[in-house]
Amino acid sequence: MIWSPDEINAVFGSSVKSGITGVSIDTRTLKEGDLFFALSGNPGPNFFSSSESSRDGHEFIERAIEFGAAAVVSSQRLGEVENQILVPDTLEALWDLARASRARMSKPVIAVTGSNGKTTFRAWFESLLRPAVEVHGSAKSLNNHWGVPLSLARMPRATEVGIFEIGTNHPGEIETLAKLACPDIAVLLNVAEAHIGNFKDILALEREKLSIANGLSDGVFVLPVALARKTKAANLITFGEGGDVYIKQISRDPLLASFSIFGKVFEAELSPMGGARVDLILALLCVAKSADFELGPILENLKSLDVPIGRGNVNKIKGIKIIDDSYNANQASMGLAVSSLIGMNGKKVALLGEMLELGEHSERAHQTIADRVGDNVDIVYTFGEGFRNTEFFCERVHLDSSEAFDLDKFVGYLEAGSTVLVKGSNKVFWGNHFVQRLTEAIATKI
Repeated sequence: MIWSPDEINAVFGSSVKSGITGVSIDTRTLKEGDLFFALSGNPGPNFFSSSESSRDGHEFIERAIEFGAAAVVSSQRLGEVENQILVPDTLEALWDLARASRARMSKPVIAVTGSNGKTTFRAWFESLLRPAVEVHGSAKSLNNHWGVPLSLARMPRATEVGIFEIGTNHPGEIETLAKLACPDIAVLLNVAEAHIGNFKDILALEREKLSIANGLSDGVFVLPVALARKTKAANLITFGEGGDVYIKQISRDPLLASFSIFGKVFEAELSPMGGARVDLILALLCVAKSADFELGPILENLKSLDVPIGRGNVNKIKGIKIIDDSYNANQASMGLAVSSLIGMNGKKVALLGEMLELGEHSERAHQTIADRVGDNVDIVYTFGEGFRNTEFFCERVHLDSSEAFDLDKFVGYLEAGSTVLVKGSNKVFWGNHFVQRLTEAIATKI
C-alpha cells in the first residue's frame, strides 16, 4: 500500500475507505487497488501536448471500477460509486497528490533534464543504486505535465532515493515541473536542438534547460562545465574537461577508463554502451559524489550498464546487427548514432526517420545529418517530409513513411555481418513497432 485512506483523505478532504496500491490514468494498464484519475485530454494553459486528445478519462470510469480501481478521482459526481473523490480539476488533483508524495520524502530526490540521454541516465542510476537502496524513478519516459506528477504520486513511502525525468516542448515547462519535484539534486545532461522549433533559438532552449535549477532550494546543480557560467545557481558540480569530474583517459580494448573526481583518480571498466555515453557516466558520478553514495560499488558496476530498449541497444539476429535507436531523435543524438554505425565493420545500412519539432531549423538539421553520413555507409533509407529534399552523398532511397517500407525486399538485401541502424523521431518507427517487425522478418526470411 502506497497511500493509506487517511493520507488520501487528508489530501482531498474525501472519505475513501480503501488503501491505495497504485496510481493510474489509463485503464489499459490499471491494476486492482489503483487510484484512478479521470484526466481530460487538455493539459491546461501552462503546458503543450503533442498528444492532446478529445477523449476524456471520465468515459473510462466504469471500466476502471470493473478492473478493480480502489477509488476514482473525478470532476463529475458519480452517483452510487463508492470511494469517489470529487474535485474541480483532476489534473490539478494529480499534482496535489504529487506534492503530498514529495512532502513525505525526506531522502534525496534527483531531477534530470537534457536533450538526450534522460531515460538512459535514469535507468543506469537506478540499476547502480538498487542493490543497496530502495530507488523509485520515472517509468518509461514519463517526463511531462502528467508524467512527472504521476511518477511522484506512485512513489512508495519507503523510497530512499527518487529520480525523475523532466522534459519540455515549450518555454516555461521545465521550471514548473522542477518546482513540483523540488529536487535535492538537479541534473542537466546536455543541450541540443530537440524541440527547438518551439523556441526562438538555441539560447532560449538553453535557458529553458538551465531553469531546472529553479526547482532547487539549497540543493546541488550538476551540469556540463561549458554551461556553468550561464547559470546563477549557487551550488554547482560540473562535469567534462576542466570540471569537477572528468575523464582522464579511456582505452577502447578493453574499455578501461580513469576518472578524476574532485582531484582524486579512480579507474573503472566500462561496458560498450557506457563507453559510447561517457558524458552520462560523468554526470552520474557527480550525483553520486554530491549525495555521498559510496563510489566503489558504482565504479565496479559500470561495466554492466546497458541501454533501455530503443535507445541504441544492439540486437543480433542471423549474424545481422540491428542498432535500435528508434525511440526518438534530434540532430545531436542522430549524429552520434550515425557515427556509431560508421565505425562498424561489414555492410552498413542506415534507416533514418525525420526529426520533428525543429521548425525553421529543420532543413539545415537534416542536411547536417546527410553530411555526417557522407559516403561512409552502403545505403541510406530516409523516411518523412523532413528528409525529402536532403542531399545525400551515398545511395539513398526515400519513402514518405515506414509503413511504405518493403521489409521482405530489404531483408533480402542484407547478409551476415551487416549492420542496420534504425533512428528517427518517435512516431516514425517506435509507434508502429518497426524494429520488432524488422527483427521478425530477418528471423523468418534469412
